[in-house]
Amino acid sequence: MNNKTIRRELSAYFTVEASMIVPLVFVLIMQCIFLVFFLYNHCVIYQSCYIAALRGQQVKEVSNSGIEKYVDEELAKLLDEQIYRYQINGKASVSAMTISVEAHSGFENILRDFNLYNINTFEIKRGAKVTRINPTEFVRKSHNLLR
Repeated sequence: MNNKTIRRELSAYFTVEASMIVPLVFVLIMQCIFLVFFLYNHCVIYQSCYIAALRGQQVKEVSNSGIEKYVDEELAKLLDEQIYRYQINGKASVSAMTISVEAHSGFENILRDFNLYNINTFEIKRGAKVTRINPTEFVRKSHNLLR
C-alpha cells in the first residue's frame, strides 16, 4: 500500500465516525436546551403561585370567595407576564388558616422524533401554600392572653 491509499482510508474512517457522532451530539444538546426551558417554566410557575398566595394573604377581605377571586386574578397576571406560549390553569383555595394556590401546565415535546423515552407531552404541576395571619391581630390577641 502506498501513502495515497492509506490517506484515503483514514479520511473515510473519520467521515463515517463523524456522521455517527455529530447527530448524536446535536440531539443531546437540543435535549439539554429543552430541559432548561422545562425547568425554567417549572420555577416560574412555582414562584407565581407563591407570590399570588402571599398577595392574597395581605388582602383584608373577610370573605374567602373574595380572596380566592383576588388570588386567581393575581396568578393569571403573573403567569401572563412570565410564560407566553403554554396554556396554564391555576386555582386558589382559601380556608380560615391557609391559602393554597395550584397551577397546571402541559406542553408538547418539540423533540419527540429524537426523544429517547417516547414522551409526547410534559405536564407541570406546582403549588404553594401560605398561612393566613394578620400580624396586628395576632400581637393583640397574644397580649390579651398574657394579661
